[in-house]
Amino acid sequence: MLRRLIVVCVLFCQCLNSYGQFSDDFSDSDLNTNPSWEGDVQDFIVNADQMLQLNAGENNSSKLLTKVTFPDSIQWNFEAKLDFPPSANNRLRVYLALDQQNVDEANGFFLEIGENGNADALNFYKLTDGGV
Repeated sequence: MLRRLIVVCVLFCQCLNSYGQFSDDFSDSDLNTNPSWEGDVQDFIVNADQMLQLNAGENNSSKLLTKVTFPDSIQWNFEAKLDFPPSANNRLRVYLALDQQNVDEANGFFLEIGENGNADALNFYKLTDGGV
């Protein structure tokens, strides 16, 4: 029994290390600590399924960000559920890495979901001085 416990503890510690510098599964339902999110925090909630959800009015643009120190290599895992037909004016952007908070001047990378028409694309973009 003790041997199984040690093996489970070793495996658990290895799993913790695999998360690297940043992980948030929103299970604490708290956007203010561990980690601290910034931006339009009031426009987001953690729903009953413990998923981050936009809770803003129509015709708004909302952002949520947190600072992350990147290791030598990185992997992003997230789930996106859009309960609306995405369009060029109503879409999701996930900024994976930016060198500053001001998107209009930043350098980095982002994913975009949504465009006009029936083919809702998932596009990957490089941002240079705020432009694609």
